[in-house]
Amino acid sequence: MKAEEFDRKFDEGESILEYLDLSQIQRFDQDEPTITLAFSAQIMAALSQESQRRNLPIATMLQDWVEERLSAAPSP
Repeated sequence: MKAEEFDRKFDEGESILEYLDLSQIQRFDQDEPTITLAFSAQIMAALSQESQRRNLPIATMLQDWVEERLSAAPSP
């Protein structure tokens, strides 16, 4: 099924469950701590450009980068 047809079915209120692979679904842990970061406009523009290049949301990209950095850091 093409994305346009999928979107049309959803927009028209049709059930789309049969077209989804629910075996991979994960529940978002709402108890997970969050932080808010403030970046300059220049950094935000660079992050936006990089996230578009990688086809990832900025938050996902930043989380991946932090996880990589922490895993590479020596243990205390």
